Amino acid sequence: MRNRIIMLLMSMLVAVTIQLTADTLIDTTYSVPEMDGCIDYNTQWNTYYADIYTMITGDFWDWYNGGNCYVRSFVSIPLPEVPYGYDLDSAYLYIYQNVSFGNSLEGLFPIWDISSGSYEVPCYVDHVDYGSTLDIGDFNSGVLENCIGIISEAPEDGWRELEITQYVQEDIQEEREYSQYRMHFPIDTDLDNLDDCLYFISGLPGSRSSYIRFVFTYGAAIDDEVSSEGNMIMVSPNPFINSTTIDFSSRQGQVKNVEVYNLKGQLIRELKIQN
Repeated sequence: MRNRIIMLLMSMLVAVTIQLTADTLIDTTYSVPEMDGCIDYNTQWNTYYADIYTMITGDFWDWYNGGNCYVRSFVSIPLPEVPYGYDLDSAYLYIYQNVSFGNSLEGLFPIWDISSGSYEVPCYVDHVDYGSTLDIGDFNSGVLENCIGIISEAPEDGWRELEITQYVQEDIQEEREYSQYRMHFPIDTDLDNLDDCLYFISGLPGSRSSYIRFVFTYGAAIDDEVSSEGNMIMVSPNPFINSTTIDFSSRQGQVKNVEVYNLKGQLIRELKIQN
């Protein structure tokens, strides 16, 4: 959109600054089913097993093979392309908790029976990078930041939310394709032959897929400035006598105000733009 302002001033040479408003874009991307899953470790047989699509976190008794297992779940969500001229303002991770077991009783939060007593502890999230596939080697590897926040500390079914702006920004800067996270409890297993775990829903079609909600704002700051030395603004004539015309391009609704300075850097006129 072309904008033109005609100003009446005494004879002088001026510089013009355009102050922009913050445009906001909101984007959402959903987890990749083939990259969601969990990895469990059987303490009796010293074996690992990766289960794609199933997201369980906690410990359980392996009725088929025998042995107490502890398990960590993983979620992988594609990063969108950052729109030109925009910066990430915020990012939130959403995961749906479906079922909770405490001492094998559905509807209870996991209970950890250790020598000093019985405890409930939160389920934490780690920021990880496990690439394009999930396999047993990712159980302990690929950790970028440990315990970035709590994803659950209650048994009720429903959505869980965690702010992950800092970690998404890191992923964008490192040009990663996905933003990836691991859920775990600080206690691996209490070896009580009972199930203490949370079930989260993976990204299967038609399910409550995990997702990240991104908010982008136009420019690195709300008051990004464009000087008259750039090619967006023309001041003609400049220098001038009595009047001059400021001509510039912008997207509709983007300009908030125009500031005019003399060569001493003194503000001589501020024009508010009514969009």
